[in-house]
Amino acid sequence: MAVTVLVAEDDRVIRELLRAALELDGYAVVTVTDGAEALIALRGAHEPWVALVDLMMPHVTGWQVCAEAAQDPELRWHRLVVVSAALMPGDPPPYGACAALCKPFSLDAMESVVRYAAALCDPTPHAPVPHGAAA
Repeated sequence: MAVTVLVAEDDRVIRELLRAALELDGYAVVTVTDGAEALIALRGAHEPWVALVDLMMPHVTGWQVCAEAAQDPELRWHRLVVVSAALMPGDPPPYGACAALCKPFSLDAMESVVRYAAALCDPTPHAPVPHGAAA
């Protein structure tokens, strides 16, 4: 089962480009235009999602979404990836996010980060590998 990706981006062109690229990669995609809508969508999800969250959005910012996700147990199972021109390459993501993408970014970079975050969403518990056994 593919992970659902939430795209929270106020710029329509960027939002639709990300949606199209992610759908071509086989992801189910939900799009919203601000952080308030992102929080509503994440709270309504029945499995962990990857959320690409722009930091600079109206009403509720991506910074606020990250802070809320870090504090709210209902949101902690989602994997947030912040997207912003305000970040420099190598900057750590804000608390509550697992990764950051600096604008402008390539679709390859976005796809790589989404794959990484999706791998962190695996809700299946893994049995420990016995000492000396091959994984």
